[in-house]
Amino acid sequence: MDNRRRPLGDFTTAGPSGRVSIYAATNGAAFLPAAVPDNEQFGEALTKLGNALDLAGLHLTGGEPTFHPAAARLTKIAVDAGFRVGMTSNGERGERVLADCAAARARQG
Repeated sequence: MDNRRRPLGDFTTAGPSGRVSIYAATNGAAFLPAAVPDNEQFGEALTKLGNALDLAGLHLTGGEPTFHPAAARLTKIAVDAGFRVGMTSNGERGERVLADCAAARARQG
């Protein structure tokens, strides 16, 4: 479903999670389409967001997150930044990518 056509009120809160959709006009974010870089800047951004918003988890989701050429590296960067990492995937990229992501996540203890 294309959420951009749903009323704004549907996105301001999502029950107890308090999540706000990227489609909400009031979320303050201005996104440009681009791949998430698997570099130091990604880790720094996660750390800043985590500290500013008291975040402890990162959930990689779709499209299909295993299509990112560095899904396992992004997972490791997030784990190293102190995040618990989850992923919603249909497994389309196969066992190797998912196994590499699981191995990076396993290091979070």
